[in-house]
Amino acid sequence: MDVITDDGVTFSRGNEQIGQIRPQIIGQHNMMNILGATAALSTVGLENKDILKSIDRFPGVKRRLEFLGEHSGIKIFDDFAHHPTSIIASIDSLKDKYQGDGSLYTITELASNTMKKGTLREELVDSFDQADLSFIINNKDIEWDIEKEYANKNNTIIIENHEEIMDHL
Repeated sequence: MDVITDDGVTFSRGNEQIGQIRPQIIGQHNMMNILGATAALSTVGLENKDILKSIDRFPGVKRRLEFLGEHSGIKIFDDFAHHPTSIIASIDSLKDKYQGDGSLYTITELASNTMKKGTLREELVDSFDQADLSFIINNKDIEWDIEKEYANKNNTIIIENHEEIMDHL
């Protein structure tokens, strides 16, 4: 059995504990990816200790819940979530990790083609519900009326550019 928490993964096979890691990346979705990768690497013959050591040192992928730093007590992450389920997973991961440690604000640029076209707009509109406050940048490439779609969301502010964020804080 493998025990997964947001802080890490404990690996075991039967009653034998194989090891525990506390990777630099966060989130249940990332822990599940680690579990799958570990199983695959073990199946092809890599040693468990080598697998766990490598995963423990893995810094994560750029722009995937990447911790950029802290300023005045505010932790800043960059995440290229391009699908509503990815956005939900990222927000949930940060809420779980920093539970009770302040508010979670998101700033979103709808950069992918599916986001710009509004392909998943119904799911997207609800994907920010767990954030305390979300800023959505309404740029000229957006092909749907985001102001109308987000009109009933009390935790979402539509802005035209990054500079407008300060007007709302």
